[in-house]
Amino acid sequence: MRKADQFADAYYLVRDYAGTDGELDVANADADAAVTLAVHAGIAASDVICCARLGEHAQGKNHGEATGLLRTNGTWRPCSP
Repeated sequence: MRKADQFADAYYLVRDYAGTDGELDVANADADAAVTLAVHAGIAASDVICCARLGEHAQGKNHGEATGLLRTNGTWRPCSP
């Protein structure tokens, strides 16, 4: 979860820089960077959840694979390297 937290922390920094009152200003080009950081935070969190819950995580570029893994109801086991 450390990597997800790092991306989330960076998102908040960029969001605050790019927007006003914590809201993203879509006219500001830095808003795109904030959204990208938020997406990466979600992907990293998904990997941790899937690894802890299923013993695997999505490794491809298809985000649908990660979504499918998150929806499964596997048993808890350690993540394989």
